[in-house]
Amino acid sequence: MSIEVRIPKEITEYKEKILFGLSIRQLACFSLAIVTGVGTYYFANKSLGSDIASYIVILEVIPIFATGFVKKNNFTFEKYASIILKHSLRNNRRTYRTNLLIEEERSDRVAAGTKTKIKTKKTNKKRREVEGFKVTKKGRKRKSKEAIKEIKAARQEYRKKKQEIYKATEERSSTTHGSTNDKVQENV
Repeated sequence: MSIEVRIPKEITEYKEKILFGLSIRQLACFSLAIVTGVGTYYFANKSLGSDIASYIVILEVIPIFATGFVKKNNFTFEKYASIILKHSLRNNRRTYRTNLLIEEERSDRVAAGTKTKIKTKKTNKKRREVEGFKVTKKGRKRKSKEAIKEIKAARQEYRKKKQEIYKATEERSSTTHGSTNDKVQENV
């Protein structure tokens, strides 16, 4: 006979089972739901009838059970519910802001005390902003040339470093071989 032990994949997901395979959280929520459900049914049954009392109990007990048992995306029920509520109640409009280099240069010049004007293009107000960022053949050629220059510079730098390393290893090997040859000649 072999004994098998179940090992969780993630150690943080391990929950100790206390009673009937329930964790402490689940057991507490289960017992709280039973107590409130029975109490509500007892008092509501006298005044409203059994059908309405059972619906009230269901509506009352479901959130308590959910608090103990539901887990979504590693969030407990109350944390997940608070995230959903915050999302639905907030202003979900996002504003688009850019950090332009022109603005940084202006602020740097103002801080330095120089008052030089930056030449800017006058644009037609009727023209849409997006039209200014169209990709053209000229722009593509310029970008590809810049990329080719960067690649060539990187290759040259790589070759220089490789030659430096090669020369350094040759110097080390020649100094170690030269010193051993000297020792051999001294012994003879």
